[in-house]
Amino acid sequence: MDLIHQTLKDDLRQIHLAMLRKDGMNLGKIDEIYRDKGICIAAIRKSPLALQFVPFSIMNKGMCLEAVSRDANALQYVPVCLYSRDIFEAVAESYSDCFLQVILNDPASFKMIPHGRKNKNNCFIACLMKGDNLRCVPEYLKDIGIYKAAVTSDGSMLSCVPKKDKDEEMCLRAVKQNKLVLEHVPKELRTEEMYALAFGGK
Repeated sequence: MDLIHQTLKDDLRQIHLAMLRKDGMNLGKIDEIYRDKGICIAAIRKSPLALQFVPFSIMNKGMCLEAVSRDANALQYVPVCLYSRDIFEAVAESYSDCFLQVILNDPASFKMIPHGRKNKNNCFIACLMKGDNLRCVPEYLKDIGIYKAAVTSDGSMLSCVPKKDKDEEMCLRAVKQNKLVLEHVPKELRTEEMYALAFGGK
């Protein structure tokens, strides 16, 4: 019976790997109990943004570095607790932007960069490293990705996000970072998880 079970398990793993060879984002379609490190790394190597589907319990710095080295946009899915110099430098290498190194050395320096030299990439990194840099992002560059970066770093920045641009994922990120921001979450976007984080229950 154990041999049959192991054979079925091996067959299922091969099916999952075949799915990932086709598209790493298929990791999101695989039941979380089967998302082990090997499966997740295979997904990331095919599609770096699949990092968003990696269970937090097995995510590590190496996995995150692998993802951002292949696609800097994967940085938005790296947990704050795993931020490191190596990860930010890997992101900086992906862009030919002299101001990224300045921001990496001192996130607060972002406010000194002329508006004309700001772009979505350096604004995203600046907000991810220091949430209140959102206040220094030109209006024409603000988008959902930059808002999410800001609230991931500093949940209180949710108060600076227009209601029309808020979504459930963004609000959950903000509440996880700062439970006091629940008041800035539109009622129609509030979930049981947010109430639990804020009050220990609804």
